[in-house]
Amino acid sequence: MAISPDLSKIAVAYRGRPVLIWDLIEDSSQEPKRCIRDKDWERLRTKPQGDVFCAPEIVCWQPNGISLFILYQDNTIVHWYLAEEGSQTEYENTEAREMATSDDGTLLLTSSNTGTLSVWTVSNFNLIYRLYCGPFVRDLTLSPDNQRIYDVRGSICNVWEPDALVRLEEGDQEEGSSLFGGSDVSEPTFSRGTQDTPITTSVAYDCLADYYVCGRDDGTIWLHEMKEGEKIKKLWSHSVMSDVIVLEWSPSRRFLVSADDAGKVILKALGKKDGKWIVFNVFDFRIRELVRQALFSPDERISCSSLAGFKTR
Repeated sequence: MAISPDLSKIAVAYRGRPVLIWDLIEDSSQEPKRCIRDKDWERLRTKPQGDVFCAPEIVCWQPNGISLFILYQDNTIVHWYLAEEGSQTEYENTEAREMATSDDGTLLLTSSNTGTLSVWTVSNFNLIYRLYCGPFVRDLTLSPDNQRIYDVRGSICNVWEPDALVRLEEGDQEEGSSLFGGSDVSEPTFSRGTQDTPITTSVAYDCLADYYVCGRDDGTIWLHEMKEGEKIKKLWSHSVMSDVIVLEWSPSRRFLVSADDAGKVILKALGKKDGKWIVFNVFDFRIRELVRQALFSPDERISCSSLAGFKTR
């Protein structure tokens, strides 16, 4: 179910039936419009209440409220023009499983079963950007300025800012280039996602805000310089199968504690010698419960909280 941006119409999609469009302003006794694909017309002409061949999956309205995109089960996307009765444009073999339109109605974003993202122009349905990255995308959208893509994969929200969309915003849209109505087609940009690289799962910074540390989903902990974000040193590692979910720096910047999602807690002492960072082991232990937070007192005693209570060292 999807309501048009101007709140004047509602589209309802369900399996085995064509998409129905009700006008919320006109008399409620009016029959809804039926969005029927060309291949289903003949079948429904002879059997008006019969099932359609391909079930509609997703409906996305254009901002103008007079057209909408419908994604069908066979990966075909249909652009329906309500102002022109029965007018439709079909785009086959899109491999789309999820779909979203941009706020200004110029771009269409789709994702495939394998997690591949594709950005298309609405005017000519030209592919301008494709990102190969798994796993499956649960939801997706474009930023209001069309420069970033947001998607949810598993429990992680990713933000992609491809150069192709930045250039599109800075040049193509301002100049009214061929991407938005001309006959020439710009070459699409292809890239591969970086989800194979470690993802930051926790962050902490020192009391002077000169440095910060990042814990990652490969168990590593990295020290960065605050001003430019430059990576300085890998401090230590948990298990490669563990996410570092807690990091805390002591008030004096002498100690740093980390905890992972397997209950392992590590405390290290940090220092500098000849301009280089050095790390000393203080202790490490494992608890049965998941550590949710670690705090240092002014005298640098440490408390770790879990669902079961506190442990102080």
